[in-house]
Amino acid sequence: LLPIPWIDFTRDLEQVLPATAFGIGTDLGLVLAGFVLPFWVVVGGFVAILLQIACNPLLHHLGFLQRWHPGMDTIATHFSNELDVWMSVYMGTGAAVALAGIVQAGRALRGYRQRKGEEGYRLPRGRGDFPIWLAIALYAVAASAYIALCMYLLEDDLLPLVFLVLFAFVLTPLISFVNARMLGLSGQTVGIPMVREGAFLLSGYQGVDIWFAPIPYADHGRRAQMFREVELTGTRFTSIAKAELLILPISLVCGFLFWSLIWKMTPIPSLAFPYAQNYWHLIALKQFMWFSFTIEGGLEFREVVQLPWVLGGFALAAAALLTLTGLGLPVSLVYGFIRGLQSLPHLLIPEMVGACLGRYYCERRWGRERWRRWAPILLAGFACGNGLIGMASVGVVLIARSVAQLPY
Repeated sequence: LLPIPWIDFTRDLEQVLPATAFGIGTDLGLVLAGFVLPFWVVVGGFVAILLQIACNPLLHHLGFLQRWHPGMDTIATHFSNELDVWMSVYMGTGAAVALAGIVQAGRALRGYRQRKGEEGYRLPRGRGDFPIWLAIALYAVAASAYIALCMYLLEDDLLPLVFLVLFAFVLTPLISFVNARMLGLSGQTVGIPMVREGAFLLSGYQGVDIWFAPIPYADHGRRAQMFREVELTGTRFTSIAKAELLILPISLVCGFLFWSLIWKMTPIPSLAFPYAQNYWHLIALKQFMWFSFTIEGGLEFREVVQLPWVLGGFALAAAALLTLTGLGLPVSLVYGFIRGLQSLPHLLIPEMVGACLGRYYCERRWGRERWRRWAPILLAGFACGNGLIGMASVGVVLIARSVAQLPY
C-alpha cells in the first residue's frame, strides 16, 4: 500500500524547492526510533534538514549547486548537492566536533588521573587482569598479519606501508585507548572523520584496489565495554572465545548458502527489493566518488572538497558548541545537526514525529520514568517482530522457488 522505503516528493516540488530532496519515510521503525534517541539529537538533525530545505533553492539560484537539474529524483539530488556543497560543510563540522571531543577526552582523563592519584589504585577484589604483555603481543601479531595481507593484495607496493604501520600501531591503539576510557568515564566516544580516506589520498596511491584492502584501522574501545559486561554477567572469557569459534564456520557456510539462493531468486536490485534499489544506488555513487579520486581521469579532490565551505562548517559548529556550552544548553544539538547533514529528510521527519510524540504526549500520559523504560522495549519488540516476519516471508519464498512442479 505504501512505497518502500519512502514517498518521494522531490520531482513534485522541484518548481517550488529546486535542488531539494524531500519525502517522507514509510518505516514505522523510524517513529519508534524517535522514542528512544536523545530528544535534542533528533531536534539537531531536524534543524539540519530545515536548513537544507531553506538554503538549497537559494544556493541553486546563486549558482553553487551546479550539478542539479530538473527531473532528478531523491538519490541523484542528494548526491549532487553533496558534491557541490554539503560534503564540505559536513567535513568542517565533523572536524570541529572531533576537536572538541579530543579536548573533552583530555580533560576527563586528566581529572580521572588526579582523582586516582589522590585515592590510589586498587584492583577489585576477586578479579585478575589479563597479562598486558600477552595482550600487546597478540595484537602485534594480528596487526602485522593485516599489514602483510594488505601488502600482498596491493601487489607489493611499498608506498602505503608507512600509512599501514601508522594505522595499525599508532592510530588504532590511540583511538581505542581514548574511547575505552571515555566510555568508562562519560559513556561517550570521540572520532576523527575521514581519517582513512584522507590517508589514501595523501599516500598518492593510484588505483581502486586500496579501497578494498583490509586496512588495520578500527576503534576497539567498545571491546573494553564488552569485557566489562562479560565480567558483570559472570561469563568466562574462554566461553566467549569458544562461542566465536563456533559461530564463525556456521555463519560463513549458512551465509554463502542463503546469499546464493536469494541472489538466484530475482535480480538485485529490482522492484522485488525496493530498499536495495534505492539505497544501493546512493551507496554506489558515494563509493565511486572516493574511488575516482585515486584513478586517472576521475574526479579531482579539490573539485568536491572546497576549503571555504569546510572552514564555514568548522566555524559554524565551533560557534554553536561554544554558545550552547556557555548557555548551559545541550550540545547534543550539534551532534544531531552533523548527523542530519548527511541524512535524507525522508528518514528524519518520522524520527522527529516520534520524538515529539514521546516527549509531549507519552511522557505526560504515563510519566517520564515509566515511558523511558517502555520505549526501548517497544522498539526492540517491533524490531524482533519485523525480523521474524521477514525471515518467515523469505523462508516461504525460498521454499517455493526451490520446489519444481512436475507435469505428472
